[in-house]
Amino acid sequence: MTLFGDAPFAASTSGGAETGVITEGLNPAQRDAVLHRGGPLLVVAGAGSGKTRVLPNRIARLIREDRLSPFEILAIT
Repeated sequence: MTLFGDAPFAASTSGGAETGVITEGLNPAQRDAVLHRGGPLLVVAGAGSGKTRVLPNRIARLIREDRLSPFEILAIT
């Protein structure tokens, strides 16, 4: 399954936050960044910490769960 495919995510709840395929395999800090709902997010971390892994997962969540248009998202690495 792809993050942007038509198949529904297998979602569950944990601590009130919706999770699923989008957060699978992420560490707690990465998961927090992906699930952040407070507006724009700046991720600053050291080399090899998973910043680039967070980006597509966060975008997938914004599109899939928050129903944002891909044309409303700016992602810079």
